[in-house]
Amino acid sequence: SQLPSIFIMAFLPYTWYTSVGGYSLVPATYLLKTSLPVWAYIFILISGLALRPAYPLILAAAYLAIWLVLMTIALSDPRTVVTADFVQNAFSPAIIPGYVSLYALGALVMGGLLGWITYSYRKSIYQAAQLEVASTELGRYFSPAVRETIVTQQVSFGGARVKAAVLFSDIRGFTTMSEKMSAEETVSFLRDYHERMVEVIYRNGGTVDKFIGDGIMVTFGTPQPAEDDAARAVKCALEMQAALGRIQLGRMREWSARYRDLKVSKFGAAAIDRRSRHAG
Repeated sequence: SQLPSIFIMAFLPYTWYTSVGGYSLVPATYLLKTSLPVWAYIFILISGLALRPAYPLILAAAYLAIWLVLMTIALSDPRTVVTADFVQNAFSPAIIPGYVSLYALGALVMGGLLGWITYSYRKSIYQAAQLEVASTELGRYFSPAVRETIVTQQVSFGGARVKAAVLFSDIRGFTTMSEKMSAEETVSFLRDYHERMVEVIYRNGGTVDKFIGDGIMVTFGTPQPAEDDAARAVKCALEMQAALGRIQLGRMREWSARYRDLKVSKFGAAAIDRRSRHAG
């Protein structure tokens, strides 16, 4: 809230004025010649640090209202002298109305400028956050290279028919094997298995379409086809088999005979649409 700053700006002129004798001793033009504009500018600048566009505008408007009140009091004082002489304006109770008005104008300009800057900055941060979220979501299904292409080239995900390679994989004998494993062991194994397989898939430029238990559906050529889609799919399948072999030699040796390799990969035409149609 900017109420404390507004209260201080409103209270300072009164404090200063009464400290020098008040209305009975000092012409009201004194109220227009204090350091209040400096304090107002400081408060407006500090409010910009909150990155809320409304704050600088609120303080600028509040200072304008205070200045109008002070100007009204000064002009209603019969002792007020209006002059066009800058020397008199600086060293006597006389004022140049246009000159002292520049303080209020400066506050409005500063408030408007800071409001625009903070708005632009907040908008940039919001857009960057949206891009980061989108990139993170895309990273769940696409390799870093494909994700970068989608983000930078704004690839459309509308209906389009392309030739693409489709790879299906699962672990032979996994159902039987999982029946002899605890739920925790099954989840731990699948997490490790999926992480290693996704690493291989992304390294070969594949796109994860879905996980189905121990099964994985991967496409090559979506969202953008390439000449070597089928070759990369075959290479990926072989590397996935090798990665599974490394799992066998590691943490899962006691079950190695139950998931020796992956099923044969399938290739065919795929249609990119929301239903992810494919043909074997």
